[in-house]
Amino acid sequence: MRRVICRSWKALLGGLLLFPVSLYAQSAAQLVDEGDDWLARGAYQEAEETYREALELDATYLPAYLGMIRLAMARENWHEASDWAGRALKIDSSSLAVHYFLGISERERAQYQTPFQFTHRRESRKHFEWVLARDSLYRDVLCQYALLYRQDGDYPRAITLAEAQVRLRPDLEEAAIGLFRIYQSYLNHTDLDTAGRWLAQHPTPYARFFEAERLRRLGRLREADAALRALERPDFPWPLQAIALIRARVWAALDRPDSVQAIIDRVIRTINGPLAARFLFEDFKYIFNLQELETYRRLQTLEEYRAFFQAFWERRDPMPGRPVNVRLVEHYRRLLVAERDYAYDGPRLWHNNPDKFGELNLPPTYHLNHEFNDKGLIYIRHGPPDDRIVTVRGEANTFRSGSLWREREFGMGWVPNESWRYYRPRMDFHFVIDEGATGNNWRLTPVLANAQMIADREIWGPPYSRIMSTLRTKWEVEAGLRPFQPTTLELFELREEMAAESRAAYTQGLTSDQHRWPADLVPLPLEVLPVAFRGDSGRT
Repeated sequence: MRRVICRSWKALLGGLLLFPVSLYAQSAAQLVDEGDDWLARGAYQEAEETYREALELDATYLPAYLGMIRLAMARENWHEASDWAGRALKIDSSSLAVHYFLGISERERAQYQTPFQFTHRRESRKHFEWVLARDSLYRDVLCQYALLYRQDGDYPRAITLAEAQVRLRPDLEEAAIGLFRIYQSYLNHTDLDTAGRWLAQHPTPYARFFEAERLRRLGRLREADAALRALERPDFPWPLQAIALIRARVWAALDRPDSVQAIIDRVIRTINGPLAARFLFEDFKYIFNLQELETYRRLQTLEEYRAFFQAFWERRDPMPGRPVNVRLVEHYRRLLVAERDYAYDGPRLWHNNPDKFGELNLPPTYHLNHEFNDKGLIYIRHGPPDDRIVTVRGEANTFRSGSLWREREFGMGWVPNESWRYYRPRMDFHFVIDEGATGNNWRLTPVLANAQMIADREIWGPPYSRIMSTLRTKWEVEAGLRPFQPTTLELFELREEMAAESRAAYTQGLTSDQHRWPADLVPLPLEVLPVAFRGDSGRT
């Protein structure tokens, strides 16, 4: 009897010990689900707090580590993503997800010009190949691996991998878009004659599609359109929207607005799946506002997609009574200008970003763009600016001071710069190619950190004139002219004023767009007389 009681107590004690463990794991799982929801909504701080709370409950719970990795990647903090993935490997070294994320984070770290650049590239390749050796169908691992080869400039290898990804996983929308972007990048960075020879030897329908795109870029528009129409067959692996949207650019270049309108009407009317809608999104995303972006991400049915894009352009039509939506046609004309003058698909990294401290807090609509520099994005939204100012003088800065802090704020040397002003509504945009940036990487900057740049914009009025009135020489000393040295607090306040104005203008500019009539357009004043007629039923 005593032995039975003893056994009963042991069983009861074991049950009590096991009960909290199951509750513990369930609570951690619930917290991770909550963190995933915060992350999907872009609430990064709330997501981080929730994942950390899950780790406090269970320091070995792998999904919580995966959440922290995905959060770091969403923030583009690749060092932190690798760090969390390294911790996760210690818990489960056989996790495909961890190796997959490590391949991505190490690839992104390899873009930075550091002594460890090649080490990161080698680590990225090692993790991608580890996943492929165990499951070549895992997520979009082939497409992610292809991006590593694109980073190396090996476009043929990148294209081959990305095409294999689409062939193996035709259900992955991101893989199809990834292949499209890799091909576009190939044409961006390769002599078009050289590209033509490679495309001719690459026997895939995607190569035929981009041969037509190559002809368009060469200005052989009629040939390009004929080649695109020849691809409009049921066996083409992409939705026909991909072909038609390139044709819209062809006809915009040929100045045929009626044809552009007819093509866009047809592609909206014939949306037959999420990928078809995604190709439309890729053409129109540059002018989305926040509400439209949120609505688009919730769409599910074909009818919802069609209605969304139809309403998208109807809202922007300045003359809805005409058969051609002039704003839609203008959008394609602006895309052609952006392709010619503002193309940039290179890395956007911390070290080549003038907004290194994240002062601008740019809206989500800004981050949709992968094809153009910041000038191009503003141009597509608002057209050519009403005024431009460029400072072309050398490094000399007459307002340099002895203070290192002031030197950084208003004494930096000359960098390539350009400011755009729009009058209706009033918005100023300041672009620079920052130190560490190369090529056409024009980025928005929160402040003009060189006093000569501010002086050149003094004609625009406040805040530039107010800053210059403080920085300019206020008195003379017997030995000659000597610049007035404002206090640190004054400089800080002036800088904050400029940064605040930039934040407001950039947020407004990146969440709105406008149609701009040609400067030589002459409005005709017409007398308007409202007249009401009454019908047989007595109703007007």
